[in-house]
Amino acid sequence: MQNDHKHIIIIELPGDDWSKAIIYSAPTLIGDGQEKTPATISFQADAQTGRLDMVLHVQDTTYVFTNNGTKFITPQGQ
Repeated sequence: MQNDHKHIIIIELPGDDWSKAIIYSAPTLIGDGQEKTPATISFQADAQTGRLDMVLHVQDTTYVFTNNGTKFITPQGQ
């Protein structure tokens, strides 16, 4: 994951074949100094599906990328 000039990019690299990399686009940050804003990722279990969803944390905001069993789905409004 990287903060590329205020745009958060998440790259998933499968261990068995890097040619199958998946790039997830996250929110663009707005405001002065946001290119230095830290962002972290965690994973949490979805009680309904039993799958791990990816959770992006940027300042006081979280974005949940739902796991559909194949890949993570970018939250609506992104």
